[in-house]
Amino acid sequence: MPSGIYFRSEKRMQQLRELPNVRWKNHKKMEATCAKCGKTYNTFPSVRQKYCSKDCWSKRNPPIEKNCEWCGKAFSSFVCNKQIFCSKKCVDERKSVYFKGENAPRWIDGRSLKKERGILAHRLKLWRLAVLKRDKYKCQKCGQIGKNLHAHHIIPWADDKSKRLDVENGLTVCADCHDLIHGRVIGRKNAVGKKLDGKQLIIGI
Repeated sequence: MPSGIYFRSEKRMQQLRELPNVRWKNHKKMEATCAKCGKTYNTFPSVRQKYCSKDCWSKRNPPIEKNCEWCGKAFSSFVCNKQIFCSKKCVDERKSVYFKGENAPRWIDGRSLKKERGILAHRLKLWRLAVLKRDKYKCQKCGQIGKNLHAHHIIPWADDKSKRLDVENGLTVCADCHDLIHGRVIGRKNAVGKKLDGKQLIIGI
């Protein structure tokens, strides 16, 4: 269409003025029943109206009484709401009981223990030196002195947090004796976690 200014004729303007009336001319109201109070009201068929007023609409989903699945306390909740606990406190208490260790959603084969070791790395290094110094750098199993020595936790690291940095809970052992205690390779790169097949491994640190 070429550019320019276009004027509508008076006839076309009259048609546009009458258009809204034409649009609703064949649409007749029908009677409907309110889904909440049962009152009859008039509405257009194209309007999907289920309630006669805003007051009935606001009461369409009344709260119901429920019992908390953790503490048993009664609380109010809507039908469409799948809430089963009365408060966040009950949610947290349930998680603290049922979502521990292997049941935790982010459990990856005990890797959280490695993270804790990383956080305590400096203090763990001082603990190791204190254990070695107390035992005079001598393996308490085979008597080896001053080579490939480890500080072994008598009570395992994962079993008791209070004993992790206790010098009395430490024992100086050589790398091979440490492997035999745990039944797998301990503390050597590219070999950590490998199981022992009844043989004493000799692998340098």
